[in-house]
Amino acid sequence: MKINIFIATHKPFSLPKGLDQSIYRPFQVGVGPDIDPTYLRENNGDNIAAKNPYYCELTLLYYSWKNISCDILGLVHYRRYFYLKHKKKKILGCNIPWRRFYLPLSKAEIVKILSEYDIILPKISHISNPSIKAQYQADHHIQDWYIVKDIIKERYPAYLPEFEQVENGTTFYSCNMFIAQKSIVTPYFEWLFDILFEAEKRIDLSTYSDYQKRVFGFLSERLFTVWLLHHKNRLKYYEAEMKFIENNH
Repeated sequence: MKINIFIATHKPFSLPKGLDQSIYRPFQVGVGPDIDPTYLRENNGDNIAAKNPYYCELTLLYYSWKNISCDILGLVHYRRYFYLKHKKKKILGCNIPWRRFYLPLSKAEIVKILSEYDIILPKISHISNPSIKAQYQADHHIQDWYIVKDIIKERYPAYLPEFEQVENGTTFYSCNMFIAQKSIVTPYFEWLFDILFEAEKRIDLSTYSDYQKRVFGFLSERLFTVWLLHHKNRLKYYEAEMKFIENNH
């Protein structure tokens, strides 16, 4: 079974302790010069690497969809990984209590989880805003939200109830991170990029700050939750701990 968990990065970083390097591979996103000769690149084959300032880690998703052949595909970030909690064994003859510690998901753990579940996701995020739509309006340009909603009405009306459920709710799956059989997430890629490429034609980025130009990455986090909700009756989710590694360089 071939497993590829790609670590999206735009800078050199240190791999976390305990990482199974037989399945985790650093992947430099964008079209800039090589930052490390050992990192894989997305600026070859069928790619949208030049769109990375606007699509964030989605350019790596697109590349993986179009160019990578594997059984299980996953995306994590250079500072964010899926973890399981472990226990350290007691030292013989000592009364030191077991200490809990975290390690990134290993190959064996991923295979075991996916034998019972369809997709590994980060624990769902809860926001303090009144709704996901209100949060988006507070942090970004709300007209982009309406543009995407219009596209869903036009092209994927069956997803509109879930879109409205997300926009009126207070939870979503953040960071575009997952691990799953590639065959399970391929329909998501087809759906997502059809929506975002059309949105790109309708959104004027000329007055946006560099941060706000990452609009398609921002939108996709919410759209992933829409897609998951639409398929909740056929997909079984496993929510894993997502750990943020500070100062990872």
